[in-house]
Amino acid sequence: MSIYRRYAEAYAKAGHARFSLRLVPWVTAVFERYGWTPRTLVDVACGAGEFAVAMARRGLEVTGVDQSPEMLEMARRSAEASGVRVTFLEQDMRNLHLPAPVDAATCLYDSLNYLVDEAELRRTVGAVAAALRPGALFLFDMNTLRGLATRWGNRVWIIQDTEDAFEADQSEFDYDSGIATLRVNAFLQRQGDLYERVREVHRERGYPISVIDAAVGAAGFEVLGRWSSPEFAEVTPDTQRVFYAARRRNA
Repeated sequence: MSIYRRYAEAYAKAGHARFSLRLVPWVTAVFERYGWTPRTLVDVACGAGEFAVAMARRGLEVTGVDQSPEMLEMARRSAEASGVRVTFLEQDMRNLHLPAPVDAATCLYDSLNYLVDEAELRRTVGAVAAALRPGALFLFDMNTLRGLATRWGNRVWIIQDTEDAFEADQSEFDYDSGIATLRVNAFLQRQGDLYERVREVHRERGYPISVIDAAVGAAGFEVLGRWSSPEFAEVTPDTQRVFYAARRRNA
């Protein structure tokens, strides 16, 4: 998954991380709903670190993990500017490994959809389980098949258009494989009218709820709840994004 490297700067300029920040109230509400007060948390696929920093500002001991050194460099700068301490590790989430188990894990903004092979989804959820203490909570969100078909269907969309950045992406959805492909085409100002062109290909796979449930259960988690919004709305056939809370079983 060699992505979010040259594209990291454009990603940050577009403000995509605002979505993860909007999930801070949902995460804290889930902790309260299930009577869990974590001291330590790992944010898997933490990106530029906005969510990790926000949780550290709430007093948690946070570890942020991401496979992109460019994103992690931005995350470190963000933590330093906020005056909080966050440990950042460069790791592929499929091979997640922490020095010691933690009390909670998050994996936000459909990061798990990037695992386009079901075996890799199971492997990653298992690695998260191994990084958690018994009884710990795992919170994540994923695009559904309907969500990818609707939002990542055949379209061209302008992501940003400012003085120093322009990005127009093309997306398409394959109904047979359940895989959506996003072709990133960004231009970043370097000097005067000179712009650097950045191109990347991102792929996400949508999974039926039953497959996600099976992967979570096989890793040793109990599904506590699944919702169609951070406001705990019910999941329906029209749900485009599903929000999960799962607890690591004691045995």
